[in-house]
Amino acid sequence: MPSITVSISDLASLLGRQIDSPDWLEKHLSYVKGELKGWNPKEDEAKIELNDTNRPDLWCPEGIARQIKAKLTGTSRKYCFVEGKDLAGTIEVDESVNGVRPYVAAFTAKGPEITDDSLRQLIQTQEKLSDTFGRRRKAVATGVYKLQKINFPVSYKLVAGDESPFIPLGMEEELTPAQIMEKHPTAIEYATAVEGYSGFPIICEKGGEVLSMPPIINSQTVGAVEVGDSELFIEVTGLDIRQVVLATNIFAANLADRGYEVKPVEVKYPYETPLGMTVTTPCSLKQAQDVKLSDFNKSLGENFDNSEVEGYLTTYGLCVEERGDGKWRVRPPFYRNDLLHPMDVVEDLAIAHGYNNFKAELPNEFSVGRLSAIETFSDEVRALMVESGFTEILSPILTHRDKLSKMMRLSGRRIVAIKNVMTENYSVVRDAVLPSLLEVEAVSGNAAYPHLIFEAGEVGVRTTTTNLGSQTLVNCSGAIFHADASFSEVHAYVDRLFYFLDLDYKLKTRDHATAIPGRAARIVVDGRDVGGIGEIHPEVLDNWGIKMPCAAFEINLERILEVLGRK
Repeated sequence: MPSITVSISDLASLLGRQIDSPDWLEKHLSYVKGELKGWNPKEDEAKIELNDTNRPDLWCPEGIARQIKAKLTGTSRKYCFVEGKDLAGTIEVDESVNGVRPYVAAFTAKGPEITDDSLRQLIQTQEKLSDTFGRRRKAVATGVYKLQKINFPVSYKLVAGDESPFIPLGMEEELTPAQIMEKHPTAIEYATAVEGYSGFPIICEKGGEVLSMPPIINSQTVGAVEVGDSELFIEVTGLDIRQVVLATNIFAANLADRGYEVKPVEVKYPYETPLGMTVTTPCSLKQAQDVKLSDFNKSLGENFDNSEVEGYLTTYGLCVEERGDGKWRVRPPFYRNDLLHPMDVVEDLAIAHGYNNFKAELPNEFSVGRLSAIETFSDEVRALMVESGFTEILSPILTHRDKLSKMMRLSGRRIVAIKNVMTENYSVVRDAVLPSLLEVEAVSGNAAYPHLIFEAGEVGVRTTTTNLGSQTLVNCSGAIFHADASFSEVHAYVDRLFYFLDLDYKLKTRDHATAIPGRAARIVVDGRDVGGIGEIHPEVLDNWGIKMPCAAFEINLERILEVLGRK
């Protein structure tokens, strides 16, 4: 979950009132699904953990103050610059960036001089939006510049590695984009963000001065914002225009809340985008959900009336349009884009109402819980694996796509992906347990060998017959690591497992990309394919940085349970 450090006095200024105590702040952080993790009035610091990964507008003191203030006052601020006609300038997008990093958005801001506190918060927000929301700058990256050094129109184009030299932030010598990628520490750290690009995106002002090479580095001349600056140019580039615009909108709202005059910038594309060929930003993403009164009362167990629903949603900053017969069309403010389902609106109402204000209700039905058949069987298998000398691991079912495909020599694999992903490290559902074992082994090279590890856990696979095209299964995988790990050794452990499960099985030779050719087989029970076994390919081990040979197996426990007739 995102965590931020805020200045207590700065947050109080944004709220327009004193923060009386940490208890007061803790209580009101419930409106932003936040928790107070640290309180240090001597250093004027508070640490806050935000538990809503779908609300990047809350990952900053301005967003927290905005949401709490709306609840306390019952009103929300209107931002006149949204869809505004008083333009600061234009950005002309070149056809060359299409298919590489095709989208850009921007605005200007003029106002009070930047202070130490506001500069720290600006940088923190920039990092959270670029690294967390922007998946380490690959999907979204932001840049902040001195406006007085920029002449419009600004251009956004792709250049070759030896073109458009400039002085990158933190350096004194002029370098080409290719040289920056070789020498600059920030470029080295974020090199994966431009992996596969046919050139380097460049943003230039009218006079040809380079502003930045997104998403890598700003220019030292124009992009080094300092305490005392009061006129800013902010741009955002990325792969998804809605995410780019959302990040821009958040920045604009934040600066407006600090007293800056925000002016939109018009972006002209030579190609069609989901928002048109000319996009003025900041702008509303026009997201809306139709919700019924019954959705609220049935989901929350209350009897809200029309006026209560409208009141709670309005005080939470949402735009509510009554459509008759107990129905509403609900729109989020322009700095939000997280209303994907009517239940998202229901959750906002629950937060605005206050979870502590719901009436307690004793259950009127008596029931006894018990483990499902698959979980009981999984525990039996776990016990047998431990008796065989294996150590159990527990790992998340969400992971990075490359760990299931590229690193396993299985490129092109169809994987269950998360639609609204916030970080690429948890963007897909694992379809096998073995990659989790290899990930653990990759950081266990200093422990004495042999290593015998296993996990019995959930996986997700693509199907054509189930809801949403995916299915959750339970697999068990075991792996052994030492200098002489072999097919015969792991086969002996599989043989023992099936002996105690009282099942006959057969091995059918079948090569698999993850295994060494000729040293892999499928495990078949009662004519059904229930898993695989083999010696792991050296290329796979190299991909993970594993130095020892490995032999492993993976079986589907649900298929085995069906054969046993216990499902």
